[in-house]
Amino acid sequence: MHRRLWLSATMLVVGASLLVAASFASAGTSSHKLKQGGIWKYGTEGASVQVDPQLAYITTAWWLEYATAAKLYNYPDKSGPAGSKLVPEVASHFTVSNGGKRYTFFIRKGFKFSDGSAVTANSFKYAINRTANHDLASPGAQFITDPTGTNIVGAQAVNNGQGTNVSGVQVKGNRLIVNLTKGDGTFMAKITMPFFQATSTKLPLTHEVSTVNGPGDLPSAGPYVVTRNDVNQLTSLRQNPNWKPGPGRNRPRNLTGLDLQWNLNEQTAFNQTKANQLDEVISKLKELEDDRVYQDVGELARMQAFVAEGLKRFEFGLRRKVEGEASAAALSGTDDVPTEFKALVEQYYRSLARSGK
Repeated sequence: MHRRLWLSATMLVVGASLLVAASFASAGTSSHKLKQGGIWKYGTEGASVQVDPQLAYITTAWWLEYATAAKLYNYPDKSGPAGSKLVPEVASHFTVSNGGKRYTFFIRKGFKFSDGSAVTANSFKYAINRTANHDLASPGAQFITDPTGTNIVGAQAVNNGQGTNVSGVQVKGNRLIVNLTKGDGTFMAKITMPFFQATSTKLPLTHEVSTVNGPGDLPSAGPYVVTRNDVNQLTSLRQNPNWKPGPGRNRPRNLTGLDLQWNLNEQTAFNQTKANQLDEVISKLKELEDDRVYQDVGELARMQAFVAEGLKRFEFGLRRKVEGEASAAALSGTDDVPTEFKALVEQYYRSLARSGK
């Protein structure tokens, strides 16, 4: 009896996943409009991530950084091959000289941090200095101190604690000049990582910013800004009031903000969402019919995560109703879950991964 009910629940989840996969594969022809305004409320069972731009280094942290960062070059919000081609953001263009060892970026005017200060070439030099800093211990340092890959002149010395200024990075007016020890074809892909986004000098050079009580505590230059961060409790994003459409500033910005709750236990999360859980998931699936969703890679990934999480929670809740017990077994991976169920759920998540490519 239980096995049949398990398989029925699984087929519901897998069936919904096929709808997700079909929606991701289709360009969509509906005239539905993307939601404008409102605060997206999201909850997760896991611990919070770091919000400091030079320290954030997991998937969830990077989709938050994607919303708040302004980079020299960035990947456009487009589906297909067009979304994998780097385009200018804060830099209008760049040149390569000295046998591939010198990159010169020309910084646009018009970008501002959320506190109103202007983004300049120094904003990127500071990001590199902070990433290389020995005391801060950024995971991004490995990407600019690799003797067999990208190795910025002077970055290794700073990372070893021999000073705080990366000598190979220079600023001349609106030009940011980066000197490498040798030519490296992967440099442009690496310099687009969130570690190297425009960074305010309000951030301390040698230690992490973790607690945020207002928009001035962690200034950023992208479409959004972190306005609150209570570790393991809540992270809030709101629109950067100084980010206006213009050259390099053409990314979509539909929501007013995000409230992300951390460390919710499974029962609490289920209780908070069970009343309208399927309605929210179905609503997100309907939004996938709009062409514009596929022009925003970040929004597409966030929507996929929302749908996957919603379906997972629905399945957990259904299991509780069927078996009359907590779903800790499913969460912990114990062996009381039927083999058929495990195989189908694994297939479900593989289909989501493929559809997101």
